Amino acid sequence: MVNWTSVLILCSISVGGWMAAVYEVIAINKMLPVGHLFRRSGIMTISGGIIALSSIIVSILINPWWTIFIILVLSWFLSQILVNIFKVHSQLVSIILMVTGIILLVFKVLI
Repeated sequence: MVNWTSVLILCSISVGGWMAAVYEVIAINKMLPVGHLFRRSGIMTISGGIIALSSIIVSILINPWWTIFIILVLSWFLSQILVNIFKVHSQLVSIILMVTGIILLVFKVLI
């Protein structure tokens, strides 16, 4: 049985991770400033990709296997849209999404 709340939380974590991972590429194309943490070798770019992929792996553990496709596709498209909407502020939005999602997931598992 699918726990849609956990799918939503994992999707928000994955969206934040993808936003952090792809921000530099989109920002260079749109001539937006890139923060030091979000550069190619920056900690947020690397950890964002790891967090995005980790949320997909966690989904396999707590939901049916096919939910990874929902999370992967939905989070990728949402991250692209949100980076184009928030532009420079998407760096902060990505951090907020990842941290808030991880906190909500921990509370959901504990309760």
